[in-house]
Amino acid sequence: MILLRQDLAMALLFGIGYAGIIFEESLAFNKSGVGLLMAVSLWVIRSIGVRFILFAYLPKLILLLYLSSFFLSEMHAFFIKYL
Repeated sequence: MILLRQDLAMALLFGIGYAGIIFEESLAFNKSGVGLLMAVSLWVIRSIGVRFILFAYLPKLILLLYLSSFFLSEMHAFFIKYL
């Protein structure tokens, strides 16, 4: 039962991450940040389990995705401007 939910959570996370990569310009996300966070999140779900992640860390993962993509895009803009 948990394995089925784990696979469903991983499929949903992959779909959300892939959509973030596709719509990166309109959402102001960075492709590499979204891809890295998606990969780490998939490994965490696979290794720990979906029930613990969904109730304890999903809001924090979403916030981390937003902040890391903002930070990476700001760093990219800095390097483009000054280098």
